Amino acid sequence: MSESTNGETVTRLQRRLTVLEQNLEHDRALSVQREAEFENQLEYARQELDSLRGPSTPMTEPAADVSTPAVPEAQPLQQPSQQPSHHPPHREHRPAFSISLETLLQPRLLGGVGAITVFLGLAFLVAFQSGTWASPTVRVVLASTVCVLLGGVAVWLRERREVRTLATIMLAAAIAGAYATLTVAAAAYDLIPDSVGFAAAALVAGAAVGLARRYNEEGLAALAVTGALLSPLLVGLDDHAGAAIYLSLALIATLAVSQLNGWRWVGVISLLAIPQAIGIAPELSPRAGEALLALHWLAITGVATWRLAKPGVDLDVPALSMLALSSMVLAPAGWLIWHEDSHTLALAWIFGLGAASWLEGFLIWRNGGRREVAEAVGLLGSVAVISGLALALHGVALVAALAAKAALTAILLRRASLVARMAAWAALAVAVAHTLIYEAPANLALGNGIGADQIGDALLALGCVAAALVLLAITAADQRERWVAAAGLFGVVAYLLAATLSGEALVAALLALGLATLLLGRKLSLGPISEAGFWAAMGIATVHVGIYEAPPISLRDGLDSWSAAALSLAAIGGALIAYTGIGAFRAQAAHLAVLVFVYLGSVSIIDLFPATDDASLGGAKVQAGQMLLSGFWGVAGFAVLIFGLSRGRRDTSALGLGLFALALAKLVGFDLANLEPTFRGLSFLVVGLLLLAAAFLYQRMRRASLIGSIDESSNAQPNG
Repeated sequence: MSESTNGETVTRLQRRLTVLEQNLEHDRALSVQREAEFENQLEYARQELDSLRGPSTPMTEPAADVSTPAVPEAQPLQQPSQQPSHHPPHREHRPAFSISLETLLQPRLLGGVGAITVFLGLAFLVAFQSGTWASPTVRVVLASTVCVLLGGVAVWLRERREVRTLATIMLAAAIAGAYATLTVAAAAYDLIPDSVGFAAAALVAGAAVGLARRYNEEGLAALAVTGALLSPLLVGLDDHAGAAIYLSLALIATLAVSQLNGWRWVGVISLLAIPQAIGIAPELSPRAGEALLALHWLAITGVATWRLAKPGVDLDVPALSMLALSSMVLAPAGWLIWHEDSHTLALAWIFGLGAASWLEGFLIWRNGGRREVAEAVGLLGSVAVISGLALALHGVALVAALAAKAALTAILLRRASLVARMAAWAALAVAVAHTLIYEAPANLALGNGIGADQIGDALLALGCVAAALVLLAITAADQRERWVAAAGLFGVVAYLLAATLSGEALVAALLALGLATLLLGRKLSLGPISEAGFWAAMGIATVHVGIYEAPPISLRDGLDSWSAAALSLAAIGGALIAYTGIGAFRAQAAHLAVLVFVYLGSVSIIDLFPATDDASLGGAKVQAGQMLLSGFWGVAGFAVLIFGLSRGRRDTSALGLGLFALALAKLVGFDLANLEPTFRGLSFLVVGLLLLAAAFLYQRMRRASLIGSIDESSNAQPNG
């Protein structure tokens, strides 16, 4: 290998040796494993360098010819691949994680604990004590001096760019200690007037914010504005007007610091001013108190709206929190403060916040902000307006106003998302709740009906709700909302029928509602909602008949009114038959219709031979009726079974077998224990003969069907 190549290799290895030595010196405090790795690599590099340099013999110049310099003989370069196999692999070994005392007691932790200790020491120093060596004035002056010195040292260290973390922690302790000293001096000892305390707090906050801006420390700014905003509470609230002015200025300064420096979470601290403003407002005149709360709300929500209205930015969670929390706290607070003295002023406050929230949502959307944020802000405004309507109006007027708001919102937001349209649904939900509590109470509607004195209000309230639901269905954002509106409209109409009608008229009206819902749903492509509406109406009507017109006990005691029961059951059966022509579950509806007419025949038979009580079961007339009932069930089972076999309908045949099983259960469970031997025997005889006849016909039909299938298969084979 040439001399130049050898020199480059030596230079490269020397550089590598230098780097390894520097790394070893820098990381000597690491684990033993890492240190051993660097030592091995260093030793290997030295061996390579020695092998390239060769033996260290002194070089002598020749004496005869001084013009020709002596050139040392080049040594053969040994390839690194010929080195022994003890060469360590070049792998990055990470030291195992271990917890040591040095790791735990880092400067940040030590500094934090020290700062807390200093703050507690200052608090104990200025705390109220009796019989101590120093007066309150001396202790306050001493604590102030400590705070100034601690802050000065922290600033000096930070300006020298040494131990920045410790300097910041020391500065935070000095700021907190200064606020604590001012609190004790003004509130506990009355050493300084409240105005001087406010001025001193503002001075501390201003200096702290200035240092936070200089060092770009958001935590210091948060601590500074927190102390500034809490100063009215800490210093004292004797001068309510002065406290209100100071609090307003501190709030504006906090929002300015947050906005100008991009410290978003510092703006959330401005919410600390709201509880204090709520406490100060009742002590001022109504106009001044309302102006104070309005200023706080406008300042906080204005900054939040400005930030949220910026296009193309991520969701600003702090700004959204400021806007939502301020509205949710100030709206009810204003009402509670002023509703007793000035009802009009309290309502104006609620409606004003609602309208302002709508405007903020519009501005956010108009300026390219996130649409979901604008919708959420608008929803807050709708909640405020709904609350105002509930507080301002009563009775049907309130329901009408809420329904009108829901309808208007649905029309205006017909192209908006479902989240935005939740404002309409919220207003409608309040209207429905008010109607069910006051205008059309559920206990009256589901009991004996609503009286004549309430029927007018109930009709108006339910009519308003129904009209709003129609508009919501027409302007629905998607199919699911249209289904919900249709279901709600069905519920309102059904509730109205239950509140105004009774008996067989109610049953007929419910069934008509179910069929109308089915037909209208098919026309409007409502899908499963129309089917659900029909079966809901059918279920309500059936339950009503089972409770009032034809309860199951009528199979023993007879009916109170045969005409009412007959009309109701006939209406149910007729509706089921009508459904078989237009519905999706036609076979099931037909089977239910059969059962309904069987039940109608059963109660009609027993109504001719009723039992007045348990003792009357022994009468011949009553026992004859029970015998006829058993036979009727057997005949019904026989007829349905044969019809199913003749049409090849297994489900219908299964229904016939079910009726036979019902007849057998009655024979064993009732007739065997309660009927006399004669009637008992006739019951068993009739049902048994019907079972035999059914078995005979079943076998004949099955055999004929089997022979027919064999003939068809034979005719289908080719002639051979």
